[in-house]
Amino acid sequence: MRDADSLLSVQQRVAVDEWLASEFAFHMIRDWYSHTDLILAGLWGGTSENLPGFEKNFKDYYNQQPYKDRKLDQNFLSEKVWSVFRRSCLIHDDFFGNFDARPFPLYGKLPPGQHVGQNYEWLLKKREKDGK
Repeated sequence: MRDADSLLSVQQRVAVDEWLASEFAFHMIRDWYSHTDLILAGLWGGTSENLPGFEKNFKDYYNQQPYKDRKLDQNFLSEKVWSVFRRSCLIHDDFFGNFDARPFPLYGKLPPGQHVGQNYEWLLKKREKDGK
């Protein structure tokens, strides 16, 4: 899953390729100090056969929530998906290292101050601030 506004990078591609070549059913990325949610809604991957009924389960969860805030998707992943996810998950994480996470492959590393999952608007603001 990806956030539609996040930038693609070689770093992310190399990490995803490593996951695809692995025996793990799921993949998760944490690449910034604020990536503290159990599963980031825009930085994970898996296959539908490993999460049967995902769409229906999310719709049911959504309809049961009286308050629909911006973290509803991440809350769903933590509360309803993590128990399945954690059994077979490759995690790339250079910040926290929890749950047997491994560092990102060295090839394609982003420059300091940039991270996987950042959005285009953030990059434009940074360039404007830096006068580039």
